[in-house]
Amino acid sequence: MQPFAILLLVGGGMAALALLFLILLTRRFYRQEGFVCPKCAHSFQPPLLQYLFSANAVEGKILTSPNCGAKEYMEPQKKAEK
Repeated sequence: MQPFAILLLVGGGMAALALLFLILLTRRFYRQEGFVCPKCAHSFQPPLLQYLFSANAVEGKILTSPNCGAKEYMEPQKKAEK
C-alpha cells in the first residue's frame, strides 16, 4: 500500500472518530439542557433542527419561544431531574 493511501486512510478514520464524538456530545447536551424564555419564563426544548442551526452567542443561542414567539438570546438551563 502506498504511504499516501495509508495517510489518507488514517486521516479519514480520525475525522470519522472526531465527527462521532461531536455527534455524541451534542446529543448528550441536547438531552440534558433546555432553555427558558426571558420574556414569558416558559421553559422549553427547541426542535433539534432549530437547536442545531440557530445563531450561537457566547454561551447561549438565539431562539424563538414557542409560547410567546419572542426571538431572544437564551442561555441553556439544566433540566430538572425526574
